[in-house]
Amino acid sequence: MDLSPEIKAHYGHDDIYRRILTALRQADIDPATATIEDLAPIDQFHTGGLPATKALAERSEINSDSQVFDAGCGIGGPARFLAKTYGCNVVGMDLADDFIEAAGPLNVLLGLADKVSCAVGDIATTGLDGDAFDVVWSQNVLMNIEDKAAALKEAHRILKPGGTLVMQAVMEDNPGARDYPVPWAPSADIDFLVTSADFQRTTTDAGFTITAWEESRAGPSRPPTFSSPSLNFSVIMRFPDFGVLMKNVLASAQRGLLVPVVAVLTK
Repeated sequence: MDLSPEIKAHYGHDDIYRRILTALRQADIDPATATIEDLAPIDQFHTGGLPATKALAERSEINSDSQVFDAGCGIGGPARFLAKTYGCNVVGMDLADDFIEAAGPLNVLLGLADKVSCAVGDIATTGLDGDAFDVVWSQNVLMNIEDKAAALKEAHRILKPGGTLVMQAVMEDNPGARDYPVPWAPSADIDFLVTSADFQRTTTDAGFTITAWEESRAGPSRPPTFSSPSLNFSVIMRFPDFGVLMKNVLASAQRGLLVPVVAVLTK
């Protein structure tokens, strides 16, 4: 079953780039001088926001010579942060056409079009050359990937020997016990959480060595805050009520049903 239409329907709006420009102006930010930090409340749409991206990057050992693949790049926020901060080259890929249509102009807006390129595609069948990347980056994407074995095997294939997959994801402790909707899924149809134990087995089966694995059993304690009312996730995503989605996540986390994970896997 091809779930990409359901995933695409959940994520994104039409004309995201225009929406972002409007949101920046409403926040008294001139798009022509906007920075990575200005855009962070919109394009770092994952648990922990920009601080989480920075923390994950510190684990990745990325430098100016690194070739990075952002698996599930969204509108390119983490990819642009990596390119701007470390001077590396980043190739991003995402199923959502709306995201990729916005990513290109945003790369240009921030002067990073020579460092970041983003395309529509399936991270389990990228079509990219093998042994091509130093780092595969995955930030809150795997929850929507049903065939995690295929995605991990593809990540392993495109990584250079000794390369790393750095990831931030949410695992589950009690299958089927969550309330919906949640930020990554309106229903169980595209919610593919697995337990940490199951995922670790899948990573080793794909050929990876787990070099770091951290779980936060407490989960997030409060919803994200935004620097301006206009700068929030609803600019790019079809969330009818983000407060309800986060309420469900926080309730599940507090009951110990969700387990945020940060990991580094080595080829």
